[in-house]
Amino acid sequence: MRVTNSFRTGETKLWTTNVYDESRRAKQVTLPDVEFYYDGKYLDANDYLQTATGSVKGKTTGMKSSVSRTNYTAFNNLKLILFFGEFKNWKINADLAAKRFSNCVA
Repeated sequence: MRVTNSFRTGETKLWTTNVYDESRRAKQVTLPDVEFYYDGKYLDANDYLQTATGSVKGKTTGMKSSVSRTNYTAFNNLKLILFFGEFKNWKINADLAAKRFSNCVA
């Protein structure tokens, strides 16, 4: 079974493919390719390796897929996110980012 992930008009569709056994249990799930970065490392919009500031040990600080990326670039001493950027098709989407994490800023 192939289903599209959530998208807005004009955005590239990403597909998730599920294969089920006779009991309708998922036996294979194929997701879009995603890269994760940890411990303060992330890639900027030009694919240069950067380092986040603050208490970043053990934190996910970047995620990159074929159509978007999110970078968490500053943390406080309690490891709460202070600043991040969300890019879709290599354009920053600051409004969506502010709404999504408005409760995370200390």
